[in-house]
Amino acid sequence: MTTKVLLVDDDEIVLGYLSLFIGAAGYDVVRATNGQDALTAMQQDFAQIVMLDIGMPGMDGLELCRAIRRQTHSEYVYIILHTSRDTDEDFLEGVDAGADDYLGKGTPKARIIGRLNTAQRILSYERNLKISRAQNP
Repeated sequence: MTTKVLLVDDDEIVLGYLSLFIGAAGYDVVRATNGQDALTAMQQDFAQIVMLDIGMPGMDGLELCRAIRRQTHSEYVYIILHTSRDTDEDFLEGVDAGADDYLGKGTPKARIIGRLNTAQRILSYERNLKISRAQNP
């Protein structure tokens, strides 16, 4: 099963850049340019990992993160904030909004792929735990 990654950013250049190397790493990439489109995409075509920017018009990334956490999904959604905001206060605000990870826009490709691989491993553990609990009530 290929892990689906939903990329959310209002900058088409950033989306294109991320899509190319994340897709080349074997992930199924879906894109959205705003928070509302991202929520619609999650309802229509569930993504296990969401990587999103904080600074977007309309629904910003923090609001989107909170909205995803309020929704009910069949599996855990691993959320990575990918943003140019990199102060300690920004980091804490992102984690408090429900993000699992926080990366700066200048993060090298290898580290982004490494973080996605870690997210995929955590999601696999969570899935296996659910299966085990269902088989051994």
